[in-house]
Amino acid sequence: MEIIRIDSLVTAFIRPVEGVNAGLIHTPEGMILVDTTSSPAEIKALFTAVGANLEEVRLVINTHFHSDNTWGTQ
Repeated sequence: MEIIRIDSLVTAFIRPVEGVNAGLIHTPEGMILVDTTSSPAEIKALFTAVGANLEEVRLVINTHFHSDNTWGTQ
């Protein structure tokens, strides 16, 4: 998965071939996570890679129900 910092407030997690793309948006109230990847371990690893803390997530947006977008919600 490629990690792209759009700016200081937005990070994109891009899977170039197939699978989920996810996003992390920093707000004054906490973070918004867009799609949660296919496993809790993967989303935790991505948060660690960017120095973010899962406990700061205030809102999760799953764009649709496919497992590669939602299983990390656990």
